[in-house]
Amino acid sequence: MMTMRDAARAACVSRKFLSYWRCFPNLSFNQEALSQYRGNYVFSKTIRVLENHNGNGVKTLKLNLSICSKEDIDTDLLDNWLQAFVKPGITELGLLLPKCYAHEYNFPYLLLSWDEKSGATIQSLHLASFCLRNVAITDDELGFFLSSCFALERLDLSNCNMITSLKIPRVLHKLRIVRIHACIALKTIVSNALNISTINYDRGPPLLSFSLGDRLETKKLLMHSMCMENMIRYAGSDLPCIAPNLETLVLSTFCEKLKARKLTFKFQHLKHLIICLGKGAEFSVGHDFFSLASFLDACVALETFTLRVRYQNYHIDWQSWAEMNRFYHGGLGRLRTVTITGFYSAKGLAELTRHILKSAASSLQCISQDTTPGYDRKHSSTDRCQNMCMGPLRESERALSNVRQYVEPEVPHGVELKVLGPCRQCHYIDAKAMEEAQRASWLSAQRAPWRSTRRGRIMFIS
Repeated sequence: MMTMRDAARAACVSRKFLSYWRCFPNLSFNQEALSQYRGNYVFSKTIRVLENHNGNGVKTLKLNLSICSKEDIDTDLLDNWLQAFVKPGITELGLLLPKCYAHEYNFPYLLLSWDEKSGATIQSLHLASFCLRNVAITDDELGFFLSSCFALERLDLSNCNMITSLKIPRVLHKLRIVRIHACIALKTIVSNALNISTINYDRGPPLLSFSLGDRLETKKLLMHSMCMENMIRYAGSDLPCIAPNLETLVLSTFCEKLKARKLTFKFQHLKHLIICLGKGAEFSVGHDFFSLASFLDACVALETFTLRVRYQNYHIDWQSWAEMNRFYHGGLGRLRTVTITGFYSAKGLAELTRHILKSAASSLQCISQDTTPGYDRKHSSTDRCQNMCMGPLRESERALSNVRQYVEPEVPHGVELKVLGPCRQCHYIDAKAMEEAQRASWLSAQRAPWRSTRRGRIMFIS
């Protein structure tokens, strides 16, 4: 199958291909196809292509007009295109407009309703992917559309600022992926689809209500959000009941208000658990990392556990290290591998690690603790680790000391403990450079005390 650009070029030199071009099934006007063009020229090119097409047999229609200005786009003509090309048999529809149309362009959802002349109904459409960006579509219009897209597999909504409530009906049996970005009026998300495997909610307000319905048949679920405050709590309280077949669960949250509690129900089949805590996550009063132990204890079939901590500011708990919490019951009898990245000198992290070591002593094979907060990734061009300032370097040293003092003595016989610190080859040079820079700054301030100085973070340059 040729690309749209190749088909157009072939049609220019061959009458045989000209007829093929007029019924070309995949029409994609995106940044890649029109990268060298801007503004009105993009829209005029789109007009020429679509007006020369007979409108039949279209499988894919993607209109990315985000690089155009408001003056470049004729919305009446845009409505005519949608009415001409959105017919039974289309499988993928995408419409991306400039941000200035977020409240002005009304998506013509009525074109998908019953037509007395053609007899076409929305029920006969077989959209697999649907994307709206900067489109003014209301809750009712979107609900009307979704209720009959039985073949929909992916839904993308971005900057659709008239949507206040997203309701996904149960009839979408094939829906797997839902991505919602920067819909600033959205307050509630309720999904009744049975097979959702990925839900991504970013750059929006905190939700007043979130639900994945009363039943999920998926075995793998990824939930990511930068603005949900109770994702882990919801996952622990609801998912064991509504997703009994769940085997892999990934929870990625940036603004979690952590307050884990003992779970009433168990994950009977969950084998792989990944929890990622972003820089905006924090604990409620009286809770810390050790409160995640109750979530782990509900995973009776767990085999691998990964915790990724991405804190930028280190809230060190220096109080009463001698009084470590003890909450061991041996319920992690199948856990084999544990990985914690961003391990720092917080008492709760050490307590959580000790709990895992005790509770999974009979099955655990390897536990890895990385004391760097995600900086130790190699640059492909220089084969050097990414830069670390002095704060994380010193914090890593404290974390290594706590591992030796509080974790290592609890490691059962036969369990491999891997502790990763900053790369000595790269970060030793960085630490020396930081010390020399700080010393030079201090000496300069001593020589010229009348000059004001600003203390800032010095980034290392490889």
